[in-house]
Amino acid sequence: MSFSATVYRVLVASPSDVAEDRAAVASAIHDWNSHNSKARGIVLLPVMWETHAAPSLDARPQAVINEQIVRECDMLVGIFWTRLGSPTGEAESGTIEEINWFVKEKKPVMIYFSTRNFPSDCDIDQVKRLRDFKKQIQQKGLVFDYETPSKLENMLFKQLTTVIDRMNVTPTVNVAELKRATKSAAIVPTDKQETKRSNANDDVNDDDATLYDYSDKAFVVAGNTLAHKDKFKDWGGRWMKARGGQWVWMFAKKSNLGRVAKLLKKKDTLVPYPVPPKE
Repeated sequence: MSFSATVYRVLVASPSDVAEDRAAVASAIHDWNSHNSKARGIVLLPVMWETHAAPSLDARPQAVINEQIVRECDMLVGIFWTRLGSPTGEAESGTIEEINWFVKEKKPVMIYFSTRNFPSDCDIDQVKRLRDFKKQIQQKGLVFDYETPSKLENMLFKQLTTVIDRMNVTPTVNVAELKRATKSAAIVPTDKQETKRSNANDDVNDDDATLYDYSDKAFVVAGNTLAHKDKFKDWGGRWMKARGGQWVWMFAKKSNLGRVAKLLKKKDTLVPYPVPPKE
């Protein structure tokens, strides 16, 4: 039976020496879904460049990957063993460039380092660069070591819940449709989209905005909200196309209901979201 869920895209980032470990990350994510998705209303989608990116000559390789998949993702799992990777022109490696982007966007980053023995033919320069990076990153946050891919899988399975509980909500979709999609385009708030909808309501004010109960953990704001667009972005709001086709701002109830209601001069009570007519 299908059910509605909040979908998070998880970027699996790493150099080329950890193929087995990348598979372990994907397995941990799928296992987490099996145990949690229905009860929590959350689905995690592992995203990898080798399965989600397409050939392109529009820009440098990492820039293409960034445009096609990185910016669509909600969190990152980074794994390292013997290599840091090759410089991209913007960062020491593609993986580092991806991590830097997530940190800049204040999205969750989980980094793991393998402690198993290095192969005899490993690149000494890569090992040195990796060790320097590890020292730097340990000063900025918490990272974890693991001995084997199976232990990484078990560790990540447990720690995903901790990270998910701290994340803002994202658009709700029907899980049954995920089988037909290998990648979903992220909805990015733009001035053009918001202005186009609001131009038809230039003579209205906050009284025309309505707070709807959208899911167990999310509410949406529909109506004339152009004046509050920047504030909504700062608060982690997502400009999205809701069920039924209307454009709305989506927020996490726990952290945003009170202040959004106060900003719009509304009571912090939610109206049931209208059920779209069946086709």
